[in-house]
Amino acid sequence: MHEAPLDLTARDYEPLPEEELYHYCRWESLWAILNSRELWLTSFNTLNDSSEWRYGRDLLVNSLRQRGEFSQDFSIAVIARLAGAEQNLRPLVFSLSRNGDLLSQWRAYADDGTGVAVAFDAVATCATLPVNAKSVLYEPESQGRVVEESLRCFSKWWEKDKVGKQVVVDLLPNLAVDLLALKHPSFFEEQEVRLLHVVVRDGEGFSDPGGHTQRDPKTPGVEVLYREIRGQCEPYIGLPFDPPTLIKKIILGPKSPHSIDEVELKLEQAGLSEIGVDRSSCPYR
Repeated sequence: MHEAPLDLTARDYEPLPEEELYHYCRWESLWAILNSRELWLTSFNTLNDSSEWRYGRDLLVNSLRQRGEFSQDFSIAVIARLAGAEQNLRPLVFSLSRNGDLLSQWRAYADDGTGVAVAFDAVATCATLPVNAKSVLYEPESQGRVVEESLRCFSKWWEKDKVGKQVVVDLLPNLAVDLLALKHPSFFEEQEVRLLHVVVRDGEGFSDPGGHTQRDPKTPGVEVLYREIRGQCEPYIGLPFDPPTLIKKIILGPKSPHSIDEVELKLEQAGLSEIGVDRSSCPYR
């Protein structure tokens, strides 16, 4: 029996009380975060899988082409608007996992197990940072259903009248961002929650228009910075935060050379003694 159809807005992440989300990173990256009191959100173009920005869009385009229920003018408008969004929007992302002790994550994102997993308070993180949080969906059949239902919602407005068509045109860039909640099923083990902050094309670079959450649509933008990654100049931002408010503990990787006592002392010296320290239980040396 299939679940009730849901559109892509259903992928908005709603944290549970006491829930933790984990960011795997190198040892040096941990201290860059703690010392700067900033979370760096990086361009989607810098992710390990370069196809991620297009994965959801390709699913949607294939659905438009394979199903006969959508009018030609609607299909053309959607495809054109999404292509424009890809050129004029740049999603910035901070990746988190629901699993704080996953061997594949240690290997891929935490310097082959010598790094750390940073445990974030999910409720506080989503309540205080100017981000949209998306719960990533991996199952292909479910992906197809949410894409089709989203298209049906837009199509109903499109066929209504001229005002409806303009509403669709205005909202399609939001759909482009919602599609980032879809990811190739081979990554299902990651259980990812994505914190997204979108910047827009501004001349040769990008600027932050602000207003990134329904909670506070008047949130001001932040400065967009740039760095060279794999030969490309890519935007990123640093979002200020208070580490003891958002970070509950640091989990040392299974191959970490650091002891819990050593890290606790280092945190105390940095004025962050409220943050706990634990060690991975993964049997990986």
